[in-house]
This record gives sequence, C-alpha cells and structure tokens, in this order.
Amino acid sequence: MFKVLIDPGHGGSDPGATYKTTHEADLNLELSNKLAIALAALGASTDLTRKTDIFVSLKDRVKHEIVYQSTLFVSMHCNAFANVSARGFEVLYYKDASTSSIVAKEIVDCVKVKFPLHGTGLVVRKDLYVLKNTTCPAILIENFFVTNASDRIILSSDTEKDQLITIIAKAIWDAPLSH
Repeated sequence: MFKVLIDPGHGGSDPGATYKTTHEADLNLELSNKLAIALAALGASTDLTRKTDIFVSLKDRVKHEIVYQSTLFVSMHCNAFANVSARGFEVLYYKDASTSSIVAKEIVDCVKVKFPLHGTGLVVRKDLYVLKNTTCPAILIENFFVTNASDRIILSSDTEKDQLITIIAKAIWDAPLSH
C-alpha cells in the first residue's frame, strides 16, 4: 500500500508566516486536505499529522510517520520573506541522490509547466528536523510566498490551488516509489 503522511506545517500557537489576515498554518491545512483527497483519488492511503488548527511538535510529526509506516512524508508549507518581491515555488529535501530528491524533482518539473518557480525550485536542507529524522523519503513543499502579491493571487484562488494540488498529487503518484 502506498501510504503518504501529509504534514500541514505549523498550527495552533504557531501560525507560521503571516501577512495581514493570512496565516500560513491555515493555508497549509487547506492545501494538505486537498492533497490528501487528490492522492486518495489516485489510490494512495493518506493521513495528516494534524486535522485541525492545533500545535503538533516536530518530534510528534516524525513519530506519526513511523507509526503510520509511511511510504512518503510530505510537509506542506507556504514561504515568506521580508523582501516582498521574493516569490515562487520550492521543494526542499535532505540530500542529493536520494529518493526524496527524485520525488522533489518530479514535483518541480511538473509544477513549473503551469506555475512560476523563480529559481530551480529545488533546495537541499540538512537542518530541518522533519526531513532528517523521518524513516521514509521526506520532502517539504513551500507553496509560494504569502508575502508576495502575485503569489497571493495563486494562494487565494480556489481554482489555482486546485490545479496546483492536482499537479503535486499526480507528480507524487508518478514518482518512482513503490505502490
């Protein structure tokens, strides 16, 4: 069984990046729910590390992955930067030449056909707890910048979000993982 644990980043006392009334934690939960539905429609089994606006520690997110016996761990986030011109979509992973890097590249290659990346879209991060402590391949998706006006248009449009999630789900499904 192809099991994807989806991790809506932040939550509860940790709203993540905030721009005016937009809280990253809320967007992360919405996008994660959409991703779970899209992956389930393709045949994957899915679960979420949080289903409501609660705080879940990084350690508990990783424990959930181990208990769930995930094939893939996907942490969903939105980016932010003091320079409001920073924009684009990124997928972070722990190390090159790993299954995580292959899945990340598959997602980026598919997303860049429809949406702006503004860079390679691929970022190696060795300092992120959920990427380095999971037992299965893990990625962290930065779904655009809440601090950029153009990116906020994507993040505020149900049509754009649905298209983005459909692309991500198909890329995950098509990535070379056992299922």
